[in-house]
Amino acid sequence: MDESLFQHLDNNGATFDLNLQYRMNSAIMSISNTLVYGGALRCGNDMVATSELVIPDPLALQQVIDRHNWLQQVLLDNPNYKAAVFLNTNQTAAREERDRTGFLTNTGEAKIITMLIEALVAGGVSTNDIGIIAPYRNQVNVIRDTLRNSKDTAGQGHSIEVNTVDQYQGRDKEVILISFTRSFSSSTDKESKTGQLLKDIRRLNVAVTRAKHKLLLVGDRSSLQSYPPLVTIMDELMKKQCIVDLPADTITRG
Repeated sequence: MDESLFQHLDNNGATFDLNLQYRMNSAIMSISNTLVYGGALRCGNDMVATSELVIPDPLALQQVIDRHNWLQQVLLDNPNYKAAVFLNTNQTAAREERDRTGFLTNTGEAKIITMLIEALVAGGVSTNDIGIIAPYRNQVNVIRDTLRNSKDTAGQGHSIEVNTVDQYQGRDKEVILISFTRSFSSSTDKESKTGQLLKDIRRLNVAVTRAKHKLLLVGDRSSLQSYPPLVTIMDELMKKQCIVDLPADTITRG
């Protein structure tokens, strides 16, 4: 009973790999290729490979960027389009918190996620095309509350789908934002069982492959170095100069 039927079939040569995909562009696909598929995955055609997130109102987006300059590198990354970006919160006040029962949240990351959503909505991106993923149910709730209380999402914060990785199985969005939540300062916190989800390669692969045109990853790079699958992702993004170190006042200015 420890072996699933699919695993049994796979072990006995009754399955074969499908290596063409039609969901995500080549930059997002490369993360999945490095993480799981060993470079075997391919885009179904050139249109899929080169697809980008469309910003209907770039002038309105620019007005938001003028208030938060770090958004320039994340959302208006001309001349080279960056389909996947890691936003490093290490220098910011985004730190994990625990309630009396040990549930994990990060209100700082929720605020950063909300700022990104505000900018996307200002730029004319439909809330139906935006999805947010967090590995912990409590962080999902914190992000939902923060979006709901935002004054700059044109009252649409409630319509953005925020869920855990498992609840996003089989779904996709034009743009996906992921809040990794963990940001610790001691080896005791590092060894906490709440971090086990971030070691699950299959779940991480599901999370990053929900995005079709834009993938925004928010987390504390130094803390996430403790999880080998995330090291793989960050190394891949570092090669492409797609890691943005957020300024210390990111949250306080927001």
